Amino acid sequence: MDVCTDKAELSRYLAQDRDLHLYALGDLDDPFWSRCTYWVQRTAGNISALVLLYQMGDLPVLMALGESNHKHMLPLIEAVLPTLGPRVYAHISQGLEAPFLSQFRCTYHETQKRMIQRRHPERPNTSATTVWLGPEDAERLSAFYQQAYPENWFDPTMLEVHPFAGLEQDGQLVSAAGIHCLSQSFGSTALGSITTAPAQRGQGYALATTLDLCDALRRVAPHIGLNVHAQNLAAQRTYAKAGFDTVAEFSEMMLERSPG
Repeated sequence: MDVCTDKAELSRYLAQDRDLHLYALGDLDDPFWSRCTYWVQRTAGNISALVLLYQMGDLPVLMALGESNHKHMLPLIEAVLPTLGPRVYAHISQGLEAPFLSQFRCTYHETQKRMIQRRHPERPNTSATTVWLGPEDAERLSAFYQQAYPENWFDPTMLEVHPFAGLEQDGQLVSAAGIHCLSQSFGSTALGSITTAPAQRGQGYALATTLDLCDALRRVAPHIGLNVHAQNLAAQRTYAKAGFDTVAEFSEMMLERSPG
């Protein structure tokens, strides 16, 4: 195991499955790059497996995604585990959970789906007005998410990377869609923080804001994807209407190191 800091080498490996490694590609540009550690396993000198740790705040995010290379992923995970702190939020390909559960207890476990935009449908008309939200709108967006999507992870620094798309009605923000990471250098971005105010749901607002954002992002990072809970069928239907297809499933887990 070693830590790889060569972006060109990382991108060559990650490009073998751009859909699965959407976030790892999107993190190759700043400000994300400086927050990341890319652990790799090598075979004959070439990367054969990769685990990503994204560190911001007190809860690191780990991604151990590799659907077809468990032979190489499992020893890499075993080598990475001792370096982790007491808590970690993880995305783990199904079949790779056992090493984590040997040292951590799982306090939350859901299945997530990775969806990638394959088509570009026409945006539906809405009665609300499109707005673009930048750093000066951070407090407004934070208040909106607290009301409409309190469990959402909202990082205001994302607004410095790319504006969020929003919809206003009577001067009030009623829907928003943003990003979790974006790499213009490698053409990949992950959407997130997509929601509509509860009283305005069912009017196609989330679909409209998602398509507004995708239309803008295609000019800078055309490989666009997102994660969605497997149980959230309404969101999956919205994203399917926005041209997204499901390409993978993985475990979303909150892990706490077992005592002793």
